Amino acid sequence: MKNRHETTGAAARAFALVAALVLSLGTACEALSRPRCVDLNTATAAELQGIRHVGAERARQIIALRVEQPFTSVDELRRVEGIGDARLREIVAEGRACVPQPDSAGGASGS
Repeated sequence: MKNRHETTGAAARAFALVAALVLSLGTACEALSRPRCVDLNTATAAELQGIRHVGAERARQIIALRVEQPFTSVDELRRVEGIGDARLREIVAEGRACVPQPDSAGGASGS
């Protein structure tokens, strides 16, 4: 038969384990709920249409514009007909559109 200290210790360990699992699940759910980055320079037309205020025509424009000159920031969406300051603010607030910047190793980062 277990004494009171053994039972309390086991309960504390079980509580700590459950708390750690709950925190891990919360972090995983938060990561899954974040919108995926849609790279303005590489996304397909269908992927671009996942960005707020971008339908088939604006997706076509984005693709045509990036062929001429790749986007260096999301702010350059002003180059697209019909995207002004107000729409751009909403697009930026949504957090889906991105232009990954090269890192010091010559690769690309996530934003």
